[in-house]
Amino acid sequence: MNSFIVGYIPVFIVYLIGLILVVRWMYCDAKMRDMNPWGWILITCLFSPNFIGLILYLLFRPKDSEIKCIECGKQISGYYKYCPWCGKPNVQDVKPKEPLPHQKLLTAGIICMIISVLGALVVYMLQLNYFK
Repeated sequence: MNSFIVGYIPVFIVYLIGLILVVRWMYCDAKMRDMNPWGWILITCLFSPNFIGLILYLLFRPKDSEIKCIECGKQISGYYKYCPWCGKPNVQDVKPKEPLPHQKLLTAGIICMIISVLGALVVYMLQLNYFK
């Protein structure tokens, strides 16, 4: 039983590192979009093994390229040269954004979580003597 627990400790540590990185990214992203991050972080932590919280957050977060028209106040894509509602030129001139530095946190976190799931599978198979 001790070898069983000891085999999973590194896997669990890698998983926690991945979860921390994903939660840190989510916090930064939600703050950037003027959202309250704590509810999403709670959902992500509760449903972390199957990524449901992260997937829901990615589906329901507001788009980052939408802006308000200066003239009529309606939400428009930042890539439009003119507002489709009032025809006013888009003087804000929003260009496609480069990936933000905190997006590397999400990538690293997901990679760590996937490695930990694969590591848990290998440890489990080793415990069953699957490779002999």
